[in-house]
Amino acid sequence: MVKIINITLKKEQYNITFDNGEELLVSAETIAEFFLYNGKELSLKDLAKIKEYEAQTKHFSYASNLLARRPYTSHEIREKLRKRRVNEEVIDLIVDKLKRLNLINDLRYALDKIQYLINVKKCSTRAIEQDLLRRGIHPYVIKDALAQSPRDERRELEILIPKLLKSYRNESLRRAYQKLKTKLYSLGFESDNIDEVLAKFNVEDYIDETENIKKALVKLEKKAKGDTKVLYNKLVIAGYPASLIRKLLEDYSYEN
Repeated sequence: MVKIINITLKKEQYNITFDNGEELLVSAETIAEFFLYNGKELSLKDLAKIKEYEAQTKHFSYASNLLARRPYTSHEIREKLRKRRVNEEVIDLIVDKLKRLNLINDLRYALDKIQYLINVKKCSTRAIEQDLLRRGIHPYVIKDALAQSPRDERRELEILIPKLLKSYRNESLRRAYQKLKTKLYSLGFESDNIDEVLAKFNVEDYIDETENIKKALVKLEKKAKGDTKVLYNKLVIAGYPASLIRKLLEDYSYEN
């Protein structure tokens, strides 16, 4: 048995001193939970429970403070607590309590995240699924959230493609088309949707290849030192058609 001989308040926490010389810093919640007061005697088993409860309270407070700053998934909170070397049983208790208080809700998190990824990041459904899986959200929750977040991927592509084409306006038609498809694939859009929507666009409406090859020739001219063979190879690599390159180089040779 141990006996409490002194309880003092120190910066919003209570310092308990026992008759065996041991000291324990606890919260007001722990004081109230175990009815602690000067002169109270505790068994070693009771003392162990108090310490466990206090540890849980401290880590719960840490998790609550994290969630006050921004949303986290239950998996992310578990990982944060594991980094603090919190016992798995205590982690389970903390996460369960956070869920009961509705401080953690993976479905709510997924629904909010989906809207952000669709409207701000312009992500595809596949990219959204991968993002949510990385955050430890269960596939069933992801499926439910996506079902509650209807979208039209083809319509999104119709809006996104013209914006991307503008960023490739100085490329050859072939290079621009390749970069565009690569970008759309990397964003996770379905290949069938990409092909279907791209078929509606005439890339030539966005890119003046004849003007671009002239600009490319000016940039390459110094490096090639007037060698038309080098110029030809460089322009082929850049994606320009052979017929257009030959015509340009014929004019170039005539002028020089």
